[in-house]
Amino acid sequence: MDAKDLLAWAQSENRVFPLKENYDFAGAEHQVWLEEGRVYKAAVSPKTVGFGDDGQMTLIDEKSVEDYLVRKQIHNELFGDDIRLEGVCIDENGRVIPVISQPVMEGDDPELEEIEEFFKKKGMTCVHPNIKGWYSPELDIVIADAHPRNLVRTKTGVSAFDLVISRAENVTKHTREFAIQPKLDDNINNDEL
Repeated sequence: MDAKDLLAWAQSENRVFPLKENYDFAGAEHQVWLEEGRVYKAAVSPKTVGFGDDGQMTLIDEKSVEDYLVRKQIHNELFGDDIRLEGVCIDENGRVIPVISQPVMEGDDPELEEIEEFFKKKGMTCVHPNIKGWYSPELDIVIADAHPRNLVRTKTGVSAFDLVISRAENVTKHTREFAIQPKLDDNINNDEL
């Protein structure tokens, strides 16, 4: 679904909204507000958090509306979340801005050990500790920005709500190669490497 298709869908469903002037907070990618037990996010930045040519997390140009929506779909599938496409806003330049929502999750910041356990239970391997990244060989995806502010410890356990998700083939060669390296055997002497 490209921006033109998304706009046509939103118009047919009466889901074209004015750009919100009063929102609760903004991050690198979204304007965010709370409404009726859900967190609403308008993807106002034409950039998204992703991986630069050096393999580091940075703001990059969003390839398409479809790429953005696919990341949200992967999030739902992987974490059992309920991210919904609510509609679109149109900015002053005519750019179609997807508006999504997800449930409010009440809790507190998990400890790093809890985050590690959460991802390991999903069969993921820690990669690029400086970007708090995880790799799923089963799904061939890289997840980054997995720090305590982007996950929450609820009464039922740790839940994810604002992670950077990329198909591994969309990640730079440097990051992908780092992500799929076999784990070093702890019994190997570093002098042997």
